[in-house]
Amino acid sequence: QATLLAIVILSIPQLELLDIANILEWVFLLLFPNYCLGQGLNDIYQNSFLVQLCEPLVPLCPFLPNPCCKDTCGTNCVSWTTNYLSWEKPGIGRFLVFMILQSVVSFAILLLIDYRILPKM
Repeated sequence: QATLLAIVILSIPQLELLDIANILEWVFLLLFPNYCLGQGLNDIYQNSFLVQLCEPLVPLCPFLPNPCCKDTCGTNCVSWTTNYLSWEKPGIGRFLVFMILQSVVSFAILLLIDYRILPKM
């Protein structure tokens, strides 16, 4: 899927294109339900792996700095959450909302065409 791959590549910090990746992500969220599905599945997989890895390390955060500690990791943090439906990354809430909005708009257009309110495209 080209949209998903484009965002993954542009999100590499060394390329210094994070602003473009963020803008394109919102454009893709609005236009492509397949992007929402693909990125949502990718985020669920990545987040579940990080939850399994990081949750046991949270009690050690006051003693050892590690990327799983959100408050003490500095610039070396990994993003994970136990709330899979969160709006912020790596939650999938925004992907679900945009897919629902796209389905409502598409269904409304279909009904308008079917009842001949809009001409056939």
